[in-house]
Amino acid sequence: MIKIPLLIFIILNLVSCAGTGPNPTRVYQFDDKDLTCSDILNEFDSILIDLNINLDNNKQTRKKNISYYIAGQLLLIPTLGMDVTGSNEIKKRSLVMRLERLEELSKINNC
Repeated sequence: MIKIPLLIFIILNLVSCAGTGPNPTRVYQFDDKDLTCSDILNEFDSILIDLNINLDNNKQTRKKNISYYIAGQLLLIPTLGMDVTGSNEIKKRSLVMRLERLEELSKINNC
């Protein structure tokens, strides 16, 4: 027989693992004024790669959440593993906004 405090401890540990917090990219960065055309292009390329990786992670998170939801309909505990923070969406929006900022910088530098 599992004691109530142990059960509460296990549930709280599962809840604490449900998703990660967002880590968005800064739209305006300190060294923006010093970027050359080649720096802007390199950063643009790296952001596009990050954006593709983020989209793949978003698909995996969606699949994981669906499977946890379905399992949670039978048992309550798997529902606690769902990632409901939306951190992938926040990261994606910040990357798109940074791309727009780099586009502005390239126009200012006549790239």
